[in-house]
Amino acid sequence: MSETGWVRTFENGADYIESLGGIAWADVPLPYPWHHCKPQTRGWFGLSYTERCACGAARLDGRGPWMEKNQTRRSRARQRRDERAPKETVACGICDKPYEAVAGSRQARERLCTSCWGDLLIRDHGTKETPA
Repeated sequence: MSETGWVRTFENGADYIESLGGIAWADVPLPYPWHHCKPQTRGWFGLSYTERCACGAARLDGRGPWMEKNQTRRSRARQRRDERAPKETVACGICDKPYEAVAGSRQARERLCTSCWGDLLIRDHGTKETPA
């Protein structure tokens, strides 16, 4: 990780994101599994302060416990596993649009393309503008 200081990578009014050396937490090399988490990216959104470690862990107040340590490592392992797995083409049950999914996976069984899944999520749970 670069230790050249905090560089502001996003700013909108009082909201901002800063990263060490200007490199986002997801773009730096993974620390070893038993590391002590430290912030790589931090930011204020409204009244919420959040820090992210390069391993994917998050901390909400700058002093509290790190949550979901090594999440990035697990996510990348899952992605590599899925890349090697056999794929099948499935037609969406709503729009009939074909999409590719890992054979036998939940995504293949549900028969929902990404677009229709997002539409159903918003319809069932609402958004900030339109509560459910």
